[in-house]
Amino acid sequence: MALWATITDITDVTGKTVDELTRNLAASAIELHTGAIESVPRVDMSRRDAYWLRQAVCFQAAWLAPTPDYLERNDIKTASQDGASASGGPDWMTLAPLARKALKRLSWRGTRTVLTGRPSGLLGTTDALAEGQDARQAWQPL
Repeated sequence: MALWATITDITDVTGKTVDELTRNLAASAIELHTGAIESVPRVDMSRRDAYWLRQAVCFQAAWLAPTPDYLERNDIKTASQDGASASGGPDWMTLAPLARKALKRLSWRGTRTVLTGRPSGLLGTTDALAEGQDARQAWQPL
């Protein structure tokens, strides 16, 4: 099983030293946020996606190390006390900010291009159902 990021990778990328438990917790958090599973090899994963998953695990692990209450947190949208307030977007208390940036760069998480316009087989036509278009379309028996 190839890990997305090793303890050595985490130290090299972030300068922080973490233990195996923190590395595994970080990888599990990234699994929950991406839907990808570290222990299941994906032959279709690009080197680019593997790089961003490595970065995400590294930053998540470094962020988790000084956060002892990580597993006990609540997803609070707004809170205020004594004139100070806090609110956040989705997962703001469970995902490291730099890990979030890395995950946004995964190929399956980015924006998608939707092509609009006429299908290539009907270029130059105005009515695909017109009898004159029959020769351009493949016929199949009903």
